[in-house]
Amino acid sequence: MKTILYPSFKEKVFYTKLKNGLKVIVIPKNEYFNTTATLSVNLGSINEYDFLKKSESQLTLGSAHFLEHIILENSRVNTLINSGIYINGATTFTNTSYVLKTNNHIIENINSLIEIVLNPKFDDEEILKEKKIIKHEIDMYHDDPEWISRFKLLENCFISYPIKYEIGGTVDTVKNIDKKILNSLYNHFYQPNNMLLVICTPLSPDFIFKNLSSYKGTFTETQYNQKNYIEPSNVANKFDNICLPIKNSRLFVGFKYVTESSFSFKDTLTLELLMEYLFSKNSSFFLKLKKRNIIIGEIDYNIHVNSNIVFVSLNFDTSNLLLAKKLILSLINHKDVKISEDKVLQVKNKKIGNILKASNSIEWLVSSYIKEYFNTHDFFTVIEKLKNISIDDLKNMRKLFFYNFAYSILEVSNC
Repeated sequence: MKTILYPSFKEKVFYTKLKNGLKVIVIPKNEYFNTTATLSVNLGSINEYDFLKKSESQLTLGSAHFLEHIILENSRVNTLINSGIYINGATTFTNTSYVLKTNNHIIENINSLIEIVLNPKFDDEEILKEKKIIKHEIDMYHDDPEWISRFKLLENCFISYPIKYEIGGTVDTVKNIDKKILNSLYNHFYQPNNMLLVICTPLSPDFIFKNLSSYKGTFTETQYNQKNYIEPSNVANKFDNICLPIKNSRLFVGFKYVTESSFSFKDTLTLELLMEYLFSKNSSFFLKLKKRNIIIGEIDYNIHVNSNIVFVSLNFDTSNLLLAKKLILSLINHKDVKISEDKVLQVKNKKIGNILKASNSIEWLVSSYIKEYFNTHDFFTVIEKLKNISIDDLKNMRKLFFYNFAYSILEVSNC
């Protein structure tokens, strides 16, 4: 057992590795009544697409998400739910997670979760039933204007990187998923050495580690090396517009950057600070939009970093799409944003404060940790890394952002 103290979070984190290769982290939460266990697999829609043969990939989009569904279609899952245990799954672009929350029979329930995920049953009848459920889920997403807009922006930004495909696939691709595809994905990715179990609990780490099941299935020590993706530096479509049933018009902007090597954790945090500097409600750009009564609400932004691919998306509701687009283009093309030391300090302090506040949520803390873990970063070092980012780092990132990121603009109007 290894122990690391993280003073910034006032957390002591305990690590071990089970005999079957599964890495386990315990974050003691003495003040909590419930225990939350999250078992995460380094498999999302992006590496699903990469792994399957090119002839299969587009035909069976949504296989990783389907696999998550079928694993939870298990009589033991129903037994746990009926006894008052919360259990659910989620698939993202980069990983799949299974979450269990319980306040009794804690060890037994966590061991049940491990065995459910590591010993699934792929039944033809259940697969057919699940296709109908997922079709309904896809139809619901396709009724959501924001979902449609976000994936339209991704499609306009990316040429080959598979983030442009929907995580759940399409109605047609889900029809093609079968037991062979599911077994192929499962046997490659669902190996204990490609998984992480994070437990937040009032129980002692010693007790947890001594009683966890090292489920003895047939496993292989597969190597999962982070790879660089082949993606052109230009966007697929620079300007686009669509019409959807929405209350306010909305402007979406995507910024894409393909690096020669992996984008570091420090680089990611510096980019986050720059986005806060450029687009927060205290930024010059936001105040300009506000003064002209162009913006409704705030600017929402999100950053995706996966190995050598960096993507920033931002969007906001607007009363004047034409003028909003003109102003964002002016910001991009003039590249004249001044970086002031006082404001950088304000942005850093705000970011640190928001992280510490958000870390009171177990769900947020665990999901943040898992996301960075599979990017080979230690999330608990985030505060120290933020403190060490200098004004020169921000200036260099500003230069990189304005001169090297390709962009795409999507106008979404009401119809």
